[in-house]
Amino acid sequence: MSGFNARYSTLSRLSDGVVLASHKQGQKDEECIAVVAKVLGSGNLAPGSQLSVNISQTAGTMHIAVARVGQVESVFTVVTAPGYPRRAAFQYLEEFRNFVSEFHEAAIPDAKEGEMKPACKRWMQETLLRYDNLASVDRISRVKGEVEEVKIVMEGNISKILENTESLDTIENKTEVLKEGAARFQRSANDLHRIIWWRNLKLKLIIGLIVLCVLGYILIPILSQVDWDGGNEPGQNQDPQAANNNAPSPTPVAATHMRGARRAAH
Repeated sequence: MSGFNARYSTLSRLSDGVVLASHKQGQKDEECIAVVAKVLGSGNLAPGSQLSVNISQTAGTMHIAVARVGQVESVFTVVTAPGYPRRAAFQYLEEFRNFVSEFHEAAIPDAKEGEMKPACKRWMQETLLRYDNLASVDRISRVKGEVEEVKIVMEGNISKILENTESLDTIENKTEVLKEGAARFQRSANDLHRIIWWRNLKLKLIIGLIVLCVLGYILIPILSQVDWDGGNEPGQNQDPQAANNNAPSPTPVAATHMRGARRAAH
């Protein structure tokens, strides 16, 4: 019966302790049944009394209400799980008394042991099942259950917020790492750009130097033959007398003709 909150219930007469009706949920618990029978037969219960007896941690707690039904003092009991609210247990016993008073009051004075069980079984079974779920019968328990649900939801939300905070911290850290990586990449790109620029400049300078050398190799010999004073070509700036001196001597015949020509002229 340890799996249920409302486990075992009985109806008996106070005068002789005879159990007129009973119902249990789950497996049979000999310890529980024996303790209930012992309390009912002890003769220590007084009219109008309400009390709770702790049977054991396993069997649970026995709640007892003595009330008059018609002309007969009757004893109503219910065994619940440990920690089950006492107010809910006595609320069940009050419903039990009202049910018996309304439908089976006349049978109590003369009923024998177990004789009222068939008449009460269905009601006891359904009501015990209903009281097994505290939220459905006890407003305070229902509110407590709702509070627990809200608490669980809030704890879940707080956990999610903490997880999101951790995620945001992680994202922020990753962002910082990415920023540092981007800055390093930018610096590397700038350095590479400068290196390439210098290489291109050196290459251009080398190419220009080579072109100048080639042009110098071609132009220097040409420019060295130019007459920068007269601007004439080589051989055109010689002295006339020097040219006459350098002219070839006439032959004897030519010399004779030349002398003859001179005398005739005179």
